[in-house]
Amino acid sequence: MKGLAPTLRLVLRRDRIQAPVWFYIFVAMAVSAVVSAKGLYPHADQLVSAAAAADRNASLVALFGPVYQPTLGALAMVKMIVLIPACLGLLTGLLVVRHTRADEDSGRREMLGAAAIDRIAAPVAALIESVGLSLLIGAVVGVGLTVTGLPAVGAATFAAEWALVGSFFATVGLLCAQLAEGAQGARGLFALVLGVSYVLRALGDIQGLHRVTREPTAWTWLSPSAGHSRCGRSRATGGGPHCFSWPGRRYSPPGACGSPRAATWALD
Repeated sequence: MKGLAPTLRLVLRRDRIQAPVWFYIFVAMAVSAVVSAKGLYPHADQLVSAAAAADRNASLVALFGPVYQPTLGALAMVKMIVLIPACLGLLTGLLVVRHTRADEDSGRREMLGAAAIDRIAAPVAALIESVGLSLLIGAVVGVGLTVTGLPAVGAATFAAEWALVGSFFATVGLLCAQLAEGAQGARGLFALVLGVSYVLRALGDIQGLHRVTREPTAWTWLSPSAGHSRCGRSRATGGGPHCFSWPGRRYSPPGACGSPRAATWALD
């Protein structure tokens, strides 16, 4: 693709301040959540009472998602597994709009077009930057959670969810930039998609609290920001005695990966 490398360098140069700032903010929030939880809930009875209080409040469930079991990892990551990935998706999507449709509105795109570059060089460069930022944040967060004492497999899964949600909404931002006539319209359309995704997840989680198994409903599974439900309730086959690990949680079906209702969770 002609002109991709210089266009990518230009995109990275324009975001040389805000991208590192957001990187450090997201990493610090994830690591500090675990450190804070260790100080707030040093005893098992405090974990039980905090988890019960959170699940009794429908507004907290809608905002952060449910706490499936009263474990340190579950309480530490409850705010990080839904709300913060949505914020990461908002960041990556708006970055893509900034370097595509917003540049066209400002006339910068026409200046670039006068050079010997392909028309799709700018959108591809914006997508590479946003996806790369998501992957970098996810990788460092995974290492940071492991260092704080959470299981390596669970920390990696958690980090992968952040990276995938950020990458997904970066793609959505690029699509919105192509569909809208201007930058404001692209931002509004993107905010609508992100908001609907979050509402669907919240609706499914609230309805799931009334089930015996506390499984999220179909509304949750329609939302791309519902990684906590996909990860926290996934069933693996042939995974040995612990088919799925999560930060602070371990999915241990009785036998060879039985039903979610029969599953138990244990703190590592």
